[in-house]
Amino acid sequence: MLGLVDVSVPADGSDTMTGDAMMVDASPVPAPVVYFTFNGNHRDKVSGQLAQCMPNCPGDATGIHAGAVAFDGATDCLQFPASGAFPALSKFTVAFWFFDNSDTSYSLVSVPWGEVTTNADSWQIDTDTSETLRFTTDLNGITGTALHSAGFTLMQWHHVAATVDQTTLTLYIDGVGVTRFTGNTSGISYDTVPILYIGCDRDTNQYSKFFSGALDDLYVFDSVLTDAQIEYLATP
Repeated sequence: MLGLVDVSVPADGSDTMTGDAMMVDASPVPAPVVYFTFNGNHRDKVSGQLAQCMPNCPGDATGIHAGAVAFDGATDCLQFPASGAFPALSKFTVAFWFFDNSDTSYSLVSVPWGEVTTNADSWQIDTDTSETLRFTTDLNGITGTALHSAGFTLMQWHHVAATVDQTTLTLYIDGVGVTRFTGNTSGISYDTVPILYIGCDRDTNQYSKFFSGALDDLYVFDSVLTDAQIEYLATP
């Protein structure tokens, strides 16, 4: 059971706690381009923008370092940014903690998989009903998947990281690189306005694949982190 923290988040997801400065400042990793602590709010610590609740706001849970964000598996989802576009990155790293409540297929984070136009560039980190973790990209129409089919333990915190450059996708779980896909991924150059969806997917103008569980410390970097840097982020 996820433990609730003693905070209240307004309907717009705005701040209710202070002092949750970016933990990355004293770490051996570069500065992120997006960073959500989910410590009582849904605010990106880099831009200062709030993620929009689409359709409903997630709740709160006890996280790895402080607060986390809890999704109900039915209607909770976050969209970032609320206006403008998520940065189009030729190479990047996504890293976060997740706590899975349910043996279902869901999307953890995506930019936007299924809503984009033909050959638009997109990526998604999701699971299936067998606890298979997947990092899938469709970059310039070329699809690749880094797949972790060994599964993971439900009702337990796990750290996930995924990296992409022009040739290779790599998926990590709990600080260990578990799978790679190598091919001509060609970088990313979106032909539609990219949006980051957290806790769900957006497919043909409908929200889908809602996540039941919690997320904590979501980072996006505009570079491919090293194994050692990802291991650092995966240390509680």
